[in-house]
Amino acid sequence: MVGVWVCMPFTDGMMLCSLDAYMLFLEGELAMIMPDESEMHIHSGDAFLFTNCLIAAGNKMVLSTKFL
Repeated sequence: MVGVWVCMPFTDGMMLCSLDAYMLFLEGELAMIMPDESEMHIHSGDAFLFTNCLIAAGNKMVLSTKFL
C-alpha cells in the first residue's frame, strides 16, 4: 500500500501494528503513547518506521497528511 493519505483527527487505544510500514509525515502532528506511558511526538517532515511488533496508542489532534 503506497500513497498519500489524509487523516482526520482521532484518538485510538493501545494496539499491535500488524505490518511494517515506513511513514513520512507531510503535515500535521501525532502523539503516540507507548506501553511505558512515554510519548513520541511526530511532526511535519518526520519519517519513521512502524514495525509489526509496535504496540502504541495514537492521538492525532489535527488533520494530517502522510505518505505511506
